[in-house]
Amino acid sequence: MAEREPTTSVADAGELKKCLQVEVQASVVTTGLDRAFKDLQQRVRIRGFRPGKAPRTVLERLYGQQVRGEVIQDLVREAYSFALARHNVQAVAAPEIVVQPLGEEQVLRFSATVEVYPQVTVSDYEGIEVTRPLASVDDQDVDKVLARMAEAAATIHPVTDRERVEEGDVLTADISATIDGRPVGEMSRKALRIEAGKGTFPGALEEKLVGLTTGTTAVDVDYPSGYPNAAFAGKRVSLTVTLTSVGRKEIPLLDDEFARKHGDCQSIDVLRDKIRSSLERNAERDADTAVREAVLDVLIERHPFDAPEAMIERRCEAMLESLNVRLPSGPDGQKALGTVVQELRPRAVRDGKVAILLDSLAGQHDLEVGDDELTERIDRMVEEAGEARGRARELYRSDEHRNALRTQMLREKALALVVDKSSVRTAEKR
Repeated sequence: MAEREPTTSVADAGELKKCLQVEVQASVVTTGLDRAFKDLQQRVRIRGFRPGKAPRTVLERLYGQQVRGEVIQDLVREAYSFALARHNVQAVAAPEIVVQPLGEEQVLRFSATVEVYPQVTVSDYEGIEVTRPLASVDDQDVDKVLARMAEAAATIHPVTDRERVEEGDVLTADISATIDGRPVGEMSRKALRIEAGKGTFPGALEEKLVGLTTGTTAVDVDYPSGYPNAAFAGKRVSLTVTLTSVGRKEIPLLDDEFARKHGDCQSIDVLRDKIRSSLERNAERDADTAVREAVLDVLIERHPFDAPEAMIERRCEAMLESLNVRLPSGPDGQKALGTVVQELRPRAVRDGKVAILLDSLAGQHDLEVGDDELTERIDRMVEEAGEARGRARELYRSDEHRNALRTQMLREKALALVVDKSSVRTAEKR
């Protein structure tokens, strides 16, 4: 009923912030409290009273504070949602809510300060000029894939004619690690397999092992400041390495037998063609992605605005979780976390701006994703999940995940609209 609706108002509370003032009538509060105490009366058992017969005064004395808190919480949540819808406020994150004491009049008053999305009109998006990378694949690209396949299929034979480790040897080792005398559990391994001399940066453990003999050796490794794992970046790690075996890798010949055994093909020529087709599909997909990214870069440049801070923080958190970054405990961990977040922030800002621009564009053109489209996409994703089909199907039974996928598809449509109106030329072959 209209007379029971909250009284609301909205005002600016700074850049990208709104403050909602909400008042819930005393009658609504009283009804909510009466209902809550009546429900409580039926549920609790109090000594001296028959079930469901405990007086309200007794319930107030025993449970009053708890019940009032729960009722107010529910009313605030409902009234806040009502106020957002009434004033068309698009909240980025949870609000900062300040509730005033009820007082004798039983009127519920509260304020909700919330960060909001900027109002962006995408007006300059036609005729964007971008260059599509040349999606070409040559024999060298195919050779590299075959070489990796051969490496993966290599067999290891024990070394018996020498004692010292040579570059390319495959070692089995037990390793324990410390930094400044403190044990590093995540680097302590048993029966770790290492290829000697194949380090990816100066001072890598693999390079330090060349020339050693079986047994236990102390090795210091200096990790560069740009090392992906922030826990070790710029640190000297002291390792105790116990070599238990040394082997030599034997790489199989790339012939028809290899193709049948490792490529599910009748000949090496057929395997090469299969690899080339896969690489060409990947190259085409990468070229399409490059076009979309270039278009988005121009779109961002043409529409300058700030993304909400809460949106940026949420995106940083998502990227951190996907990267599975391991950090040390204590002050070192906090410092490392700050460094990682600063590195991720530019991408998070860009992602936020892209989402806002594409959402705005979708709204301007009344783009929609129908239920049939959504179901078709989910069915395809489930089929592509292979052995994880059951988990994928269960995931998309959730409204939250279905809505997130619908939003993604809507943004894809908006981006396709911009790409279709862009001027795309293919890079010339050098």
